[in-house]
Amino acid sequence: MKELNFIIINKLAILVFILVFFLVVLVLKRLTRYKISIKLVSGTIKLTILGLVLLLFSVELKDIPIYGKTAHIIQNLIALICVANFVRYLIIEVFINLKWKGNPPSFLKDIATLLIYFLFAIISLRLVFNLDLSSVVTTSAVLTAGIAFAMQNTLANIISGLSIQLDKNLKLGNWVYVKDKDVYGEIINIGFRYTTLRTLENTIYIIPNNQLLQSPINIFEKTVDGFALYTNIGLRYEIPPDEAKKIITEVISNNQNISKHFEPKVFHNRYGDSAIEYKLKFYIDDFYKKDITIDSIHTQIWYAIKRAGYDFPYPHREIVHKKRLEEKQEELNLTAYLDKTIIFSYLNQSQKNIILNKSKKKTYGSGEIVVKQGEEGDSLFIVLKGLLNVLIDNEKVGTLKEGDFFGEYSLLTGESRKASVISQTESLLLEINKECLSEIFQSSPELVEQLEEVIIKRDEINKNFIAEKTPKNLYEEKLNSLSYKIKKFFGLIK
Repeated sequence: MKELNFIIINKLAILVFILVFFLVVLVLKRLTRYKISIKLVSGTIKLTILGLVLLLFSVELKDIPIYGKTAHIIQNLIALICVANFVRYLIIEVFINLKWKGNPPSFLKDIATLLIYFLFAIISLRLVFNLDLSSVVTTSAVLTAGIAFAMQNTLANIISGLSIQLDKNLKLGNWVYVKDKDVYGEIINIGFRYTTLRTLENTIYIIPNNQLLQSPINIFEKTVDGFALYTNIGLRYEIPPDEAKKIITEVISNNQNISKHFEPKVFHNRYGDSAIEYKLKFYIDDFYKKDITIDSIHTQIWYAIKRAGYDFPYPHREIVHKKRLEEKQEELNLTAYLDKTIIFSYLNQSQKNIILNKSKKKTYGSGEIVVKQGEEGDSLFIVLKGLLNVLIDNEKVGTLKEGDFFGEYSLLTGESRKASVISQTESLLLEINKECLSEIFQSSPELVEQLEEVIIKRDEINKNFIAEKTPKNLYEEKLNSLSYKIKKFFGLIK
């Protein structure tokens, strides 16, 4: 009788301790932001209260053989489950969470949970049902073999999952490319049977662990420079490699998605059948922008190569007659654009023809930098098609459209660019450089004074903005010396 009372008191103490423990945890959860499993805590509290009630019933019904024994068995099972939940909380929610700084792999939590409940299931067989464990082990050996044969794929995934967990390269947050599946994805979870990836399209992709390990994998780990990316491009043999590398490097450097911590590299890859292939290496801070970045780089390289006067290689199988972009551009009435441009309104037709014969048409894609504030320049641009944004000190101050022009100070004085101009849409520009005007000024030097008046009038439009950044006396001095600068730049005076 005393032994029975001692057992009941021990059970009562255990259940009360577990109840108080989880009640304290629940209160702390409400007061703090600590992440815990609410289902585990609330479920254990309910089971503990049920266990205490059944403990009282088992005491009252102990003299009734059937009901007393049944209540005793159920109460013991509930008590063991509560103890198992308590052990699980200490191991997973406390130890493992602290070890992994609040973000443990789900695979590790699942393994620990399975082992804990399996251990307590074995204990319950011996203590609650009084079964001989040796006979259970003998019987379960055959059963285990049958289950293992039936679940060989699942077991292979579980073992593969364990291997993934131990591999430091395949950790949460790393980006991988699964070659057999042609999928780029960020590892967001490693489970028992499968690994979960978040793709570039922000969709969830689930791949069995066994298949993930059997497939060739490229791993993209973020470093201090960002994520390293590579892409290839083929250019014609007519383009000198040094010039090709310079064009490509400039395009990559101006891309907004490129990490500024690492200078992009361009390598000569190989000589192909119809092209020289180059490998491009650069870094990006956000891997989700991989496709967007490569697309914009390839697009802007096309425009840059076209502006440089080159074409792209392609296999020739037959003669195809088609109207090229250059032929369409020739149909534009360029003389009309010169007539609209105020600084060329004083020129006669023969002088305008000199400019047209020596000027160049250039096409820029959206987002490309046409001129950069502070850089050297000696050319003016007329907008034939498209929209462009004007920025001073990275602040947008205006928009240029068809018929507008910019860069007159650099053309006439050789001064550095006063603003940056970036194409908002695909834009077709007519570039007029120093060479175009040199012949005209040599034969008609009186045009300098006429152009000076035109530029001063045009500059009045931006006077307020310039005055904010330049003292008034310096501004007036700049205008007064404009004629001298033009003549000096074109060699009319020494």
